This record gives sequence, C-alpha cells and structure tokens, in this order.
Amino acid sequence: MATRRKEPDLVDSRPTVPVMQAGLRKIARRKAELLALNPNTIQREEDERRFDAWPPMWNDTIAEIFGRNSIQFNEYQVYSLNQPDSVTMAFDLSGHVGYNIREAREAIARGTAASLQTIETIERIFAERLEDAGERPAARAAAIFRGIPIHEALLRAIGDRYEHGHYEDAVLRAYIAMEELIKVKANRPALSGTPLMEQTFSPNTPLLQVADLTDPTGRDEQMGLMRLFSGASLAVRNPRAHTLRADTADKALEQIIFLSHLANTVDAATRTANP
Repeated sequence: MATRRKEPDLVDSRPTVPVMQAGLRKIARRKAELLALNPNTIQREEDERRFDAWPPMWNDTIAEIFGRNSIQFNEYQVYSLNQPDSVTMAFDLSGHVGYNIREAREAIARGTAASLQTIETIERIFAERLEDAGERPAARAAAIFRGIPIHEALLRAIGDRYEHGHYEDAVLRAYIAMEELIKVKANRPALSGTPLMEQTFSPNTPLLQVADLTDPTGRDEQMGLMRLFSGASLAVRNPRAHTLRADTADKALEQIIFLSHLANTVDAATRTANP
C-alpha cells in the first residue's frame, strides 16, 4: 500500500524591509497591468484568453515575495480572473447553451475587482510595516513610482515633480501630457477638456476609434471609454487646475497610473476618416 505524502506545513512569511520595498515595486507593475485589462473588450469567448495571462504572473510575484509554502501565498494567489456568480453557474448547469457576453464581462470584472482588493490589502500591510520600520511613506511611494511602467510622454512631463513631493503638479502635468496626445492624434489642437474627449471618442462619429462600431457591444465600449476620458478631465484635471488640491503620494500615484493607461489607449486607437 502506497503511503500518502504529507504536505509541508505552511509558514507565516515576514518579508524583510528590502524584500517589501522591491515587492511593492513589482506589485505596482502587476496592478498597472490589471488596471489596463478592460472586460468590456470581450466580444467572443476567445477574447477571455487575454485575461488568462495575468494570474500566473501575479502568482509568480507573490511566490517571490512570500514563498510558495507560505500562508500568504495560499491566501493571495489568484486562480482565474473569471469569477461567475452562483446564480450564473446554476443557470449554466441547468442546460443553458451559447456564449453570453454580458455574463462573461461581469465575471471578469468581478475577478478583477477581487484581485485589486487583494493587491491593496498587501500594499496597506507593507506600508504599515515599512512605516513602523522607519521608512517614510513618501519615500516608499517614490520607489514604487520609479519601478512601474508609465507612458513615456507622461514621464517626460512629470519630470522630477513626483519624487520631490509635488504630487498635485505631477498629476496635472500627466493629465496635460495625455490630453496633448489626443489633440495631436485627433488633430484638434484648439479643443480641451470634455469637449475634446466627447468629440474625439464619440460612439457615433469618433475621431479616434477604439472598438468595432458596427457591433452594439463595440459601440458600448467606445461610449465607455469616452466617459473615462471625460471623467479624467472632470475628476482629475479640474480639481487640481482650479483649487488647491492636497494629494498624498499614494493618491497621486493611482491617478498617474490611470492617466498612463488612457495614454496607452490613445496610442492604440485608430484615426478615422472624419475631418
């Protein structure tokens, strides 16, 4: 009779300060990659494969930080971003056939939100431990900033403002650089703010097209991105351009990552034949 191999006991991993510092930089990269994944781009079942690459990369990152035989790896690993709810699963088991785009998008969005929550939990734990170890939050955020892939145009515009603690100015400069990319590619140098965003990404006659407008789902995606760009103008630029905004290092970093994602979207968009 074969003996059953005993699984190793899980250990409680307590990374050192250097490991946490390096780990936060890598976690920030995974976070930026996750934020760039858009469930609304799913048009057919094959599109879900784009979302399969993130969990192995995430699991490799936390294995490097905590070790695979740790309690933390067991708790934080992600098997899939596809997380259907129990009602959907029961319906499918009852004999439902065919591919449901709305349910697929909701399942991926659910998994993405859960993974973001996991990431933010680790960030908060590490931030507290590093602060207790004497590291200033601003220094930690600056180290993360240096380690994540920000769009080149935004980096040039930000310069050394973020690392010197000028967070509001860094975010505003990043927004202006992102908006300038749109003006140039859409050939609308005189427009700015929400009029620029609504004209450029209109689902009816866009200047920059990011989805298949012959398909209702594609038009929804175009509309959603138009609202994201307009929202950036209203919620990111305006408060910093018209009031004395006090951003923290972490808040500014989140905004810059978001703006970098929008800038990458502009790069990937197609210029239409509209005058």
